[in-house]
Amino acid sequence: MIPQLYLTYGTTTLDFQADGYEVVGGFYPETADEGMESISDQFNVVIRGSSGADVHSKITAIRLAFEHAKRHKDDAQAAWFYYEVDNTGDAWMSKLLNGSVIYDSKLESTWRHNQVVATIIVEHKPYWDAKDEIQVPLSNGNGTNDLNGLTVYNHDDAGVGPAHDNWVEIAAADVEGDLPGPTRLEMINSYATDALYILWIGQNWTDPANFSHILEGESSLTGTETDEASCSNAHYMLKALASGAEADMYMWLLSDSLLDACQGQYYKIIARFHLQTPYTVKFRLRLKYGSTLIWQSGQVTVDTSRNLQIRDLFTLRLPPWLLGQTNLGWLNMILAGQQSTGAPIDVKLDFLQLTPLDGWRQLECVGYGAVQNERIVDDGVNGSCYTDNGAGDNKSGRLIGYGNPIELYPGKKQRLYFLMHSDNSYNAEIARTISVKLFYHPRRRTL
Repeated sequence: MIPQLYLTYGTTTLDFQADGYEVVGGFYPETADEGMESISDQFNVVIRGSSGADVHSKITAIRLAFEHAKRHKDDAQAAWFYYEVDNTGDAWMSKLLNGSVIYDSKLESTWRHNQVVATIIVEHKPYWDAKDEIQVPLSNGNGTNDLNGLTVYNHDDAGVGPAHDNWVEIAAADVEGDLPGPTRLEMINSYATDALYILWIGQNWTDPANFSHILEGESSLTGTETDEASCSNAHYMLKALASGAEADMYMWLLSDSLLDACQGQYYKIIARFHLQTPYTVKFRLRLKYGSTLIWQSGQVTVDTSRNLQIRDLFTLRLPPWLLGQTNLGWLNMILAGQQSTGAPIDVKLDFLQLTPLDGWRQLECVGYGAVQNERIVDDGVNGSCYTDNGAGDNKSGRLIGYGNPIELYPGKKQRLYFLMHSDNSYNAEIARTISVKLFYHPRRRTL
């Protein structure tokens, strides 16, 4: 059994078991401690050449690889260090950060024979990713174990044929490794009207099977239910907010089963309004147990420079007490508002999404959105996000990514939840769709 050790950068590969290099004494990687940002490994290699100059060129090639690694630690041109126990093709890779070549004490005598025995020290990330990317089967009401691109809607209600699901599910058995693995997420804009401009993506591996993420406006215990075909479930809830003092607008019962599924994790409360967000309203979120206030946010105003129908309003833990426990009692969640225009304002709420933050990503186009059949790619392996024509050509880096690229947690069922906005003012159509594919590399702390 001969271990395979090699490194790559760009189109260059240095194989330490070929082309004049030979590892001696074996190799097995160290295990990083928790919290380490890098780890160093070392191995001994005999470097042979046809002449002293040839030997020197082989040493220089290793040093140039390390120099390249230092200069490209965080981009798509990174250098990678590969290891496999035997020559089976099942290599694991770790991003190379630095390295050095140390000669042994017999350099003078071995050089005369056109060879050198050296210790190679490699500094790399404190984990290993499988070399080969794996596509992850995705499921929702529009397909099971889909690999061709699963349809995702911009809302989630009872609509069927196709199902109005704004999430994809990943089976627990489809994610391997012992650390969360990096992904490449592909989303093709499959909607004909206007360009796709913003994507909000939340992740839930806490308890996706029992978690209900949508609070329809019309399920509020207060307000006036109004028919509207362009809204989720064909309704929104209207509340006339008087000018002056702060007032409660909407209230939902958060059931004991919902709070059990939330387990005290963090969530974003993202709202979709009918037509547009009322700019002059200061919003506040409150949680009450009966009539007792147990938590409230500060007042929040929306960015008046942005013509958005969907707004990221609050971030909180649900529930904010007894974290991680079950058999919880229900709570009331209240959305309050205050405005001082001197006249009542109609606030028209379509729905709130309780967006899980086990993972979180927001992708926003700069200048130009992604038109129909263009693809948005978020590549967490190489640290890049871009648009292309759907087939890998005409790439453009006109994307800004907020949060971290999605990683898949090993051995857990999980869901990704999506919301979308067009490049047209106040236009986040509920019928807007994307076609989603997901790829990942299993990750291990050690091999």
